[in-house]
Amino acid sequence: ARCQLFFQHKFLIRLFSLFIHLEAFRKFSGLRELELSLNGLRNLKISAGDFLHLEILDLSYNNLSSEDVRTLGVLSQLKVLHLTANGLRSLPSDLAVSENDNPSCLKFPSLEVLLLDDNYLSHPSVFVSLANLRSLKQLNLDKNGIA
Repeated sequence: ARCQLFFQHKFLIRLFSLFIHLEAFRKFSGLRELELSLNGLRNLKISAGDFLHLEILDLSYNNLSSEDVRTLGVLSQLKVLHLTANGLRSLPSDLAVSENDNPSCLKFPSLEVLLLDDNYLSHPSVFVSLANLRSLKQLNLDKNGIA
């Protein structure tokens, strides 16, 4: 019972190099910050009802694809997203657009900080992808091939 009580009140979880999947934490309803860098993550499977209070997510140094980035868009409360060094070569063109073009269901509606440094983003279309992130205040594209 003590272990359950501890986890019910835990708002931050940090796990490095343990190869744990993001989906394993969807039952932590009060989770506000999750750090899963260096875990070999890819092919994320999350839905709109998962991680309802998650505000900060660090998925740096994993193996995420542009499709995985699109999947993260359903996290409606997400304010800070670390995607440093994931080997990303592109971003989805519809990064912030809802699946059914419904303006009230935009992806990444609360995202303020996006760290995309140390990837392989080099095409100007990256800026088109980022253009509809309406809440974005800070963007890091250092160490990419963007001139």
